[in-house]
Amino acid sequence: MQIFLIFNSIALPVLTRPELDIKAKTIISIVGLALSMVWFLVTIRAEQWIHFWNGAMRRLELLDFDRRRQDTDAPRVAVFSSLGFRTLSEEWVTVHRILLGVTFVAMAVWLWLLLYFSFEPR
Repeated sequence: MQIFLIFNSIALPVLTRPELDIKAKTIISIVGLALSMVWFLVTIRAEQWIHFWNGAMRRLELLDFDRRRQDTDAPRVAVFSSLGFRTLSEEWVTVHRILLGVTFVAMAVWLWLLLYFSFEPR
């Protein structure tokens, strides 16, 4: 995320410089759009992995509860299988969705800039 923010923080103001060539502005816009698209896909994949591992931990906890019924010395842990965790993890506003929104806005800005510089009279 830091590289994404640093690139956008540096590259977007650079495009406002009038002495910068249109070709350079177009290339910077292509790189910005590509970086935003890659970050969008990385964020989606990270969310999928988090759901996978949360589900795996929930299944392990449920195995622990089954074992507890037979053995009173079994560990008693209920984090991923608790109702509170499930409620929080299924909320509409999560960090991943916020990151997806930020990345989507960046993609839209870079696409607009790419189209603007591509069709600007030279």
